Amino acid sequence: MAPLARTRLAQIVAQSQNVTVAGVVNGLRVQQSRRGRMAIVQLDDGTARIDVTIFNELFEANRALLKEDQLLIVEGRPQHDDFTGGIRLSADKLYDLQSARAKFARTMRLTCNGQSSGAKLRELLSPYRNGGCAVSVIYTNRSAECRIDLGEEWRVKLDDALIQSLQAWLQPENVRIEYQQAVRISAAE
Repeated sequence: MAPLARTRLAQIVAQSQNVTVAGVVNGLRVQQSRRGRMAIVQLDDGTARIDVTIFNELFEANRALLKEDQLLIVEGRPQHDDFTGGIRLSADKLYDLQSARAKFARTMRLTCNGQSSGAKLRELLSPYRNGGCAVSVIYTNRSAECRIDLGEEWRVKLDDALIQSLQAWLQPENVRIEYQQAVRISAAE
């Protein structure tokens, strides 16, 4: 399983540059500050738990994403937390899996063999055409292998239903999504 972001929570250190992390919302507190309502979300990625501070405007714009047991991808600046002695992340941007895929996905790579059908591929991709993600097909048989980059008109919207139907047809390991900025999200997640 590929990591959801390039930095694991256990690896975060206080710094002036933003990091991108992902985890499951383990707890949520809402409180009033001088600048309005804010949320403090406890994020858990299996390596550590950290508190993420989400200030008023970002909180109000993304309330629907802030639920316990939900996957959350956060871009923000890690800071030393004087209260706990650990690290706290101050959020600048929040994403769910669908919006992170839409923002960071560069190419969907499909590996096919001699049993695959171009007509079936067209049928599965057609409803999701004119999206932002390029599609590359790696075709292999006993004597050859080639890569075919589909044209601009076959760029797709990476909807969960599309990914699931391609995985059911080609097997999950044959559907891979490549991401920009070193952010990788597994199609199986």
